Amino acid sequence: MRTLPGIDPVSGPTVTTQPALLSVQPVCEEVVVRRWRSQVRPALVVTDGRYDLPVLRWADAHPHVYRIATGTRSRVFGRNSCAHIGWAQRSKAPAAVFERVRTLYDALHDPLRGQGIFHWRARFAFERYQDEGFTGGVFFTVTETARGYGDLLTIDYTPALIDEVARRFVVWARNHPQPVSVVVKKKGWKGAAVYQWDWEELVCSSQ
Repeated sequence: MRTLPGIDPVSGPTVTTQPALLSVQPVCEEVVVRRWRSQVRPALVVTDGRYDLPVLRWADAHPHVYRIATGTRSRVFGRNSCAHIGWAQRSKAPAAVFERVRTLYDALHDPLRGQGIFHWRARFAFERYQDEGFTGGVFFTVTETARGYGDLLTIDYTPALIDEVARRFVVWARNHPQPVSVVVKKKGWKGAAVYQWDWEELVCSSQ
């Protein structure tokens, strides 16, 4: 005898029963969300008292930090810098501004960074941002054998302190083989150099 799918030739169609649904009772709770608003930038509001609030208080105590984070004069910590997480690099939204402020705060206060060049360049931006001519560029070592450039690092500087900044860069980059000079460019790989030094000259003056 030919049978059809799902049909029992003796008992007829198979009936599937669903288990009874359990009764779910709604639970009503009151949730209190604490928010802290910047006194300097009222649009900026944070809700994390442990991690965000110390950063907010620090930034409000040093209002020029907001100018660093919203402007483009600082090539390291300003808007458009690749030092920030992707979504916060270009946006002018309050959350993005605060994220850029946090990048600078962490660079200054993270004990794991020690006193190396990454802590130093954060301190330089924080302390010198309001100095005349403050800007930033990409520092490169030029080598004899390598095509292009060797070590590179984006650092802020002022015209009055450019030599000091270059010496700091040399101390950080001095293990690279056979460097012959250091150059600074405003637009990364492309464009003309705005400063240039002989490598040995910088090494001797940094000792």
